[in-house]
Amino acid sequence: MTPEKIPKKYHIHQDGLVEVEGQRFDGFLLIKTHDPGAGLSVLMTYALNGVRNAISRNLLPVINFEGSVNRYFYDPQVGENIWEYYWEPVMGLSTNELDDLVVKGIVSWNQIASINLKETAYWHQIDPDRIGTFWNE
Repeated sequence: MTPEKIPKKYHIHQDGLVEVEGQRFDGFLLIKTHDPGAGLSVLMTYALNGVRNAISRNLLPVINFEGSVNRYFYDPQVGENIWEYYWEPVMGLSTNELDDLVVKGIVSWNQIASINLKETAYWHQIDPDRIGTFWNE
């Protein structure tokens, strides 16, 4: 499916809740990478764990792997979000669309949660329910 064919089935209610195909979310989780040396499979696990984390918190996941953070895949001619070089936006909402919603005043920054380096490291390396590329004994 090409990006222009992604169904735009999200709706922002006046009370700030986000609805996608009948499911209401309390806000958004902006999933980022804090690992400048991450390879493609590690970026995928960061994304999967971020989506898992967002759903557990009833937040709509939006992935933004900024090019400035990862030197291996970044190409400014392709765009700023490395995730969207290879995959479609999760649940149909891109980082640029979320930014536009903020600029237009439809979404406020206090509706957008993010995950810091310590939290990312926990759910990528320690969390027993994590999706990982290696296993703890």
